[in-house]
Amino acid sequence: MIVGTRDLLGRGEYRSAVLAAFRSAFRDTVRAYSLTVPASCTNRRFLEEFLRSDMGKLSVLLPELHGWYEPVRYGRVSTGDADAFLALVVRVYTETSLATIYYPGYQPASPTSESVFPPVRPRPVPGGEGP
Repeated sequence: MIVGTRDLLGRGEYRSAVLAAFRSAFRDTVRAYSLTVPASCTNRRFLEEFLRSDMGKLSVLLPELHGWYEPVRYGRVSTGDADAFLALVVRVYTETSLATIYYPGYQPASPTSESVFPPVRPRPVPGGEGP
């Protein structure tokens, strides 16, 4: 997700990058915690009802990511600070349980526990600056 976001932003596709990043983080959160989310559930309702304090930094970073997503989704913003946005996406995918979601052998957590693999130390993004 980090590389894809960086590539979209590099091509000037801010809107696509923001939409894709939030949707992926939402989907990956559901997978990471084995959540059952009704199809009718809005993003705001998800943030209010499904995020829990035991999800660590994700319970703070996902709402922050949503704060970038919503204005883009509803057409109020078409461009923004690409560097700050990419930094947030990097944090979501390196400092939370989503850090290991794409590892081979990944096992989602039960609805009340952490994922099998704990978050790992951030790694440098290819073509970007290291931690």
